[in-house]
Amino acid sequence: EYGLHGRISNTPASNVAVRAQWRGDEYHFSVSGVMREGHLFGPKLILRRSISSKLGANFIEIHDTIANEDFTDAPLLLLYHFNLGFPLVTDGSYLLCHAKTTTPRDAEAEKGLATCRQFEAPQAGYKEQVFYHDLAAAADGKARVAIVAPTRHQALLLEYPKKALPCFVQWKMMRQGAYAVGLEPANCHVGGRASERKAGTIEILKPGAEKSVTLRISILHTARDIKKIETMLEKKASSIIIQ
Repeated sequence: EYGLHGRISNTPASNVAVRAQWRGDEYHFSVSGVMREGHLFGPKLILRRSISSKLGANFIEIHDTIANEDFTDAPLLLLYHFNLGFPLVTDGSYLLCHAKTTTPRDAEAEKGLATCRQFEAPQAGYKEQVFYHDLAAAADGKARVAIVAPTRHQALLLEYPKKALPCFVQWKMMRQGAYAVGLEPANCHVGGRASERKAGTIEILKPGAEKSVTLRISILHTARDIKKIETMLEKKASSIIIQ
């Protein structure tokens, strides 16, 4: 059994390193490490991750390379879980994306389908709702999604390669004391390996093969930048990129 978030979430990193250097007039810095998931007669996967930014920037980038070091095929279910809360998530905040389709996970999510992108004040007894969005990719191949808090002039923008992570999962939890929204780019849904095999959608990493993914998280805090992101995601194939 892999548990709710798989084995990797409880695995310490090795070869952890911090780097900082000037590149011309820009000061770049990063932290990196290596994580392994493997055992005898089981999969042998290795994750090499770096998290980087530069001085004065409004973003961080996560770059992952996952390799199959075994001699047999390895199923690869990959989901990035970003949980956002107050003050970004608040009454009147909303999810901004261009979704070709939106599918509720279950009957509970179906109740909130019409308002899945709108966030309300914390509620007693709220039950979690999960939605699958098929996001349109921009001309550069990236999918983009944002949470906007208009009254605070704040937003968070998430960008990632749609081909590598074709599924986008939204977790909505408006319960008092557990008030959060999850943004989850993935190559799978959240039903587990058996469900993906049955649907014929499970990704297989061949022996010696690698999969690389880069995600960028940007913080926007001006009306001008928020207007840009709104314009970007209102278009079906925009190539506008906020720096």
